[in-house]
This record gives sequence, structure tokens and C-alpha cells, in this order.
Amino acid sequence: MLVLGPQLVGGVDKGRSGAPAPASDQGPVDSVPAAFHGTWRGTAVNQQGARFPVQVTFQSGRTTATVLYPPPTGCNGTLTLTEGTQSRLSMALRIGQPCTDGGAVTVTPQADGSLDYAWAKQGTGLRYRATLNTG
Repeated sequence: MLVLGPQLVGGVDKGRSGAPAPASDQGPVDSVPAAFHGTWRGTAVNQQGARFPVQVTFQSGRTTATVLYPPPTGCNGTLTLTEGTQSRLSMALRIGQPCTDGGAVTVTPQADGSLDYAWAKQGTGLRYRATLNTG
């Protein structure tokens, strides 16, 4: 089991359609843009340097996404859009035990076609970041 702080996280899968939106498109969105659509996988690194897999699946037009932290972590949860643009999503994380519940996720497309996925829990030092890819 991987500890994110008081608790843990892990997991990832890739597959998306669409290309990252231009960074200049800052108009607000009320659902996931097509540029984020698909299943994305990567390895997160937390504030203590621990590494674990993460997989996020976005569906364009939805206001939620699924996140999986495969074994050995074995947790899964839901990301809910709180605000966003074509080039950045802010989302709230809800996840079950033994993983650390809550916190905010920011997802930003990168020039190389990957997504920067950053999680932090306000009021704590808990955080992790991953580069997610599809395919």
C-alpha cells in the first residue's frame, strides 16, 4: 500500500481522442471538453517521493470523471468539475478508504499531448503530481 500522507494512492490507463486545446482558449466550460476525452495513465509522485500508478477516464460533455489507483493501492473515486476552461480543469476528488479522500485536482494539457495532473489537499502538506498519457 502506498501512503499519500496519512493514507495512500496508485494506478493508470490511457486512451483519448482529440488534441489538447490551445492554451489561449480561456473561456469557461461547464463540462469536460473533447480535448480531455479518453483514458489517461501515468505514475504519480507524492510529497514524500512515493510513486504509484494513476488512471483517469474523462468523457467529453460530462461533469465527472473516474480515477483509479490500481493495486497494490486498489482505490477508485470520482472527480467532479468545479470550474474549467478548454485548457484547464479544476476538479474535486471523492475517493474511498484506505486512500486519502478529498482534495482538489488540476488537469492541464501539455504541448507534448500529455496531461499534467496535480492533486493537493487544502490545509495539509499532502500533494502529488503525475504526467498522464493515452494510448
